[in-house]
Amino acid sequence: MKIPKGIQYILYATLAFGFMNALVKEVGDYNVFQIIFFRALGTFLICFILLKRLSIAILGKNRKWLMIRALTGVLSIISFFYVLQRIPFGSTMALRYTSPIFAAIFAVIFLKEKIYPLQWICFLTALTGVFLVKGFDARVDTWSLLLIIFSAIMTGIVYVIIRFLGDREHPLVIIIYFMGLATFVGLIFGLPGWKQPEGVDWIYFLLISLFGFIGQWYMTRAFQVEEANIIAPFKYMEVVYALVIGYFIFGESYRYFALLGIALVVIGMVGNVFAKKYIYDENT
Repeated sequence: MKIPKGIQYILYATLAFGFMNALVKEVGDYNVFQIIFFRALGTFLICFILLKRLSIAILGKNRKWLMIRALTGVLSIISFFYVLQRIPFGSTMALRYTSPIFAAIFAVIFLKEKIYPLQWICFLTALTGVFLVKGFDARVDTWSLLLIIFSAIMTGIVYVIIRFLGDREHPLVIIIYFMGLATFVGLIFGLPGWKQPEGVDWIYFLLISLFGFIGQWYMTRAFQVEEANIIAPFKYMEVVYALVIGYFIFGESYRYFALLGIALVVIGMVGNVFAKKYIYDENT
């Protein structure tokens, strides 16, 4: 059976992001802002070149919302990278993927969308998983939990802003605002504690930037060629990759209830995707 292009692309994207996040954890001795600088710089330069070649205006049309999207994205990535260095890989990824809950809530407030009972059941399932991860994994401290939830909230706002912008802005314009601000913030706040990379660390930083761009590119292509409700569940493969990478590379292990919590987060969020599709089909 031939796998649709969109699903192939999303699997490439999640795998690339999985490797990128593993490398971020590997260079944990460096300042978080310095890591963000290297993560963003390469993608920013590639986007800049592509926009120039395509003759697309870099500043876009909706500059206020593009800047707000960039700011919330930067706040999300700062808190995410910080937590990634503190707690197990798989737990970090699972907890961050509660972002659709907050995206749905903000969509109700700002876009006047509805949350249906079936979706609330999915959200409660995911939140139960969050409490299990926190309660049965002593490595997940309260400060890290609050920060990763903050990251998820910021990501939820990002989703709503992108949905609000729709096709009024080219995807590369949205990305370059985010990566441009991240590069600037990473450099300004990274300089005071700058640690000069040496040897293999230069390769790690190069790969972080490369995998980041590959993930961003294939994620964009996936949503361009396939319906969102088909693509979205496959994003959670990143949690599976994180568990595998965490076990084999970082020697991480989990108690059964913590694993159950991670599973409930994924089940709840994937269930929400199918619930939305079911509700949509029922109403059309």
